[in-house]
Parts: sequence; structure tokens; C-alpha cells
Amino acid sequence: LSKKFIKQTERESTLIIFSILQYINTHYSEKMTLEDLSRRANLSPIYFHRLFTKVTQNTPAMYIQQVRLDRAKYMLLHTNMACSEIANACGFNSPSYFNYVFRKHFKLTPNEYRLNNLNTESASR
Repeated sequence: LSKKFIKQTERESTLIIFSILQYINTHYSEKMTLEDLSRRANLSPIYFHRLFTKVTQNTPAMYIQQVRLDRAKYMLLHTNMACSEIANACGFNSPSYFNYVFRKHFKLTPNEYRLNNLNTESASR
């Protein structure tokens, strides 16, 4: 194969993944499966997973989880929503799973994160 063809294919693949990243970033609250995302990209699930991981250095599941956690952190600090509402709004299956994943990543429960960071913000004013 020519180098030009390979470069063009790599560029097209990257564009496909970027469109999926945009989709994930706007639809993070919805249920998403590897099959859904690969169908949206018009690729087989195995190839999609491999390509996504190559381009982002992250698996689709881990990327989705990180987007959801980032959004949850924002909502904890900028809304008065209950943790269970935030869990639902961010696409987590249950408040207990949200607490588990949040604590695993940040070594704090969502409530502890909210209290610690709100106290830090108000102390710095």
C-alpha cells in the first residue's frame, strides 16, 4: 500500500473517532454500548474498540466513565442537586454504583468531594 493511502486512512479513522468523542460528550447521560458506538461509526465492534483505544489511549468504556465523572464533579460543585440525581443525570445505573466509581477514582465519596471543595472555595473568597 502507498504511504499516501495509509495516511489518508489514518486521517479518516481519526475523524471517525473524533465524531464519536463528540457524541459521547453530548450524550453521556444515555446508555451507550460498544455495539451502539461501533454501529454509529459504521465499524465492527472489535475494530472500533481497537481504533478508539489507539486514537484516545483509552477504552471506550473508560472514556465514557471519565466523561461522566468529570460532569458529576462539575455538577457537585455548581448545582444543589442530590447525589442520586447527579448519578442519574450523568448516566450511572444507580446511586450506589456512582458512589463506588467516584470513590474508586477520587478516594472520596461524592458528598465528601462536594463538602471539601465547597469549603475550599468559600475559604479562598
